[in-house]
Amino acid sequence: MHFKGLDLNLIVALDALLTHRSVTRAAQALHLSQPAMSGSLARLRAHYDDQLLVRCGQEFRLTSVAEGLAGPIRSVLLQMDAALDMRLHFDQSVSTRNFILMASDYMSIVLVSPALRRIKQAASGLTFTVVPFTQSPLQVLERGDIDLLLIADNLVSADQPYETLFDDEFVCVCWSENHCVDEGLTVEQFLSMGHVVCRYGNGEVSYIEEQFFRNAGYDRHIEVIASSFGEVPYFLVGTQRVAVTHRKLAQTFARSMPLRFFAPPVPMPVVRQAMQWHSYRHQDPAIEWLRDQLKIESSF
Repeated sequence: MHFKGLDLNLIVALDALLTHRSVTRAAQALHLSQPAMSGSLARLRAHYDDQLLVRCGQEFRLTSVAEGLAGPIRSVLLQMDAALDMRLHFDQSVSTRNFILMASDYMSIVLVSPALRRIKQAASGLTFTVVPFTQSPLQVLERGDIDLLLIADNLVSADQPYETLFDDEFVCVCWSENHCVDEGLTVEQFLSMGHVVCRYGNGEVSYIEEQFFRNAGYDRHIEVIASSFGEVPYFLVGTQRVAVTHRKLAQTFARSMPLRFFAPPVPMPVVRQAMQWHSYRHQDPAIEWLRDQLKIESSF
């Protein structure tokens, strides 16, 4: 099918080229050969009478025309995708849909995993892809590459719909045989101990608890930087270290590992978790059903 002289299949190729800024990576994303993608780029250049991608050293950069096309092209594809996927009803008992969620391993452990165990009983044909946080989760959401983003509500985008799921609080966690800890810790004891913290994005971006201590002027002695919440307990067991993490996560870990948790020596803020989705998916009954399932799980 053609529209204004352009094969509509080329719109998908154009979006991939503008996103990946590489013929090779765009071809891989669309499962095409590199010559086929090069041919698509040639036809797009002829249509727009512009190079679109120009080589600068070892990489390609977008021309001003391509920069102006990126947003509208992505918007068109999102609307087409939503329209083609739209159903008046969603029957989870027969659907084979794959849902894509972006979540930290904290949310995967305390919310998504138990929810999927329950969903499996009534919707055995559904599949789920849970992708880890990137350094720009809101950009991934804006691009429509995921169905749901599970994120702290102070980080949600003001441009897309969202809903609060639950509140959690921070606790200190240590090995159950940590002799440095009795019933709790004073601020001085807390700061003198070795700490385990979790960061993402190649260890460059800290989580809320670390930002809190930094902003409050507490200089902790950080011994280990983990790349996921799931790693933290393994850096505590058998050591005198301590970590600050979410209560729901600490409770989950303590059921199967020799850990104990207690209140931090200073008052800490409540952490509110939310789910967010793209406005183009707001009327999608399947996404609405999944949101309801996560809300049910969050109430337990």
